[in-house]
Amino acid sequence: MIERMERHSTAVRFGWYSFVFTLGVIGNVYIACTILLARGMNSAINIFIANLAISDLGILLICLPVHTMIEFFSWPFGKYACRVMIPLNDVFFAVSISTMTIISWERYRVLVTPCKRSPGGKEAKVVIIVTWIVAFLAVGFPLSFITKISSRMDPFWGGERIVCGPIWGSPFERRMHIGFVVVCIVILLILTAFGYSRIIWVLKQKSSRIRKRSGHFSLPQTSRRDKSNGPRGSVDSITYRRDLYLLLSHKKIMKMVIIIAAVFWISILPLPIFVLISDFENLDLRNPDIDFIYTSFIAMFFTNSAFNPFAIYILSSDVRQRAYRGCLRIRTPLI
Repeated sequence: MIERMERHSTAVRFGWYSFVFTLGVIGNVYIACTILLARGMNSAINIFIANLAISDLGILLICLPVHTMIEFFSWPFGKYACRVMIPLNDVFFAVSISTMTIISWERYRVLVTPCKRSPGGKEAKVVIIVTWIVAFLAVGFPLSFITKISSRMDPFWGGERIVCGPIWGSPFERRMHIGFVVVCIVILLILTAFGYSRIIWVLKQKSSRIRKRSGHFSLPQTSRRDKSNGPRGSVDSITYRRDLYLLLSHKKIMKMVIIIAAVFWISILPLPIFVLISDFENLDLRNPDIDFIYTSFIAMFFTNSAFNPFAIYILSSDVRQRAYRGCLRIRTPLI
């Protein structure tokens, strides 16, 4: 009975991972190509979103297959591939959470200091390159020295199988590493939450000032009033239209990034916290209930990489317009 339940659980995991892999790869490739190859989408926020899609692609193309291989199969590659692939999981993860924090503070800087020159695509690319280098040097490179191949007994496998993973000198070292990772994640979460809370406050203040200055809540009423007020009314109308357009544009972008950030943190945070608790409390992962919780958190972690591109497509009118124009080009015959 237990063996049948394990086989059913394995089939469900394979099915869900295959679903997430297929949708996530298609969606992230589309988002990355749309932003990086299309004209007029080289703003800083779009470059950061493209970087998030690239890190999600890395998680889906490398981390998800490696995790599946380690969990269900014997490691088929050598020790050098083991030392490269396993640390990449933490590198992609570090780049993702760093990019989410950078997006929040980029939006905060644009709203709080609108008179300063906004960072362009070149500056954003420099920030991205530095992020990848720091993530590799701080996370991936040290982990590669303790990642090794070992063998262990697996009842489901029916004997010994080769596994690839970090070999810690002591449980204390493992706990210190996991604790450090959790602390870094929490710090970045606090910075992200603070940035978005300040952004929401600034947007509310700007919205209040626009409404007080215009005395109206809708643009058509202001336009009818301006027509009867002469030249000065026209100037006020132009200023009002400009400020209202900027406000609505900022709100549209913030709606997208806040939803992505909220889902991101809800999906990512439970796994490292659970791993830290399981280490300190010595939880038995062979317990069906604990194993179900652990498996669910892992599934949430990988599912987030497939969620982001569809959230961007639904919430970003620019991405949808690019898709619509692409479809028109495909349908239009060449003359």
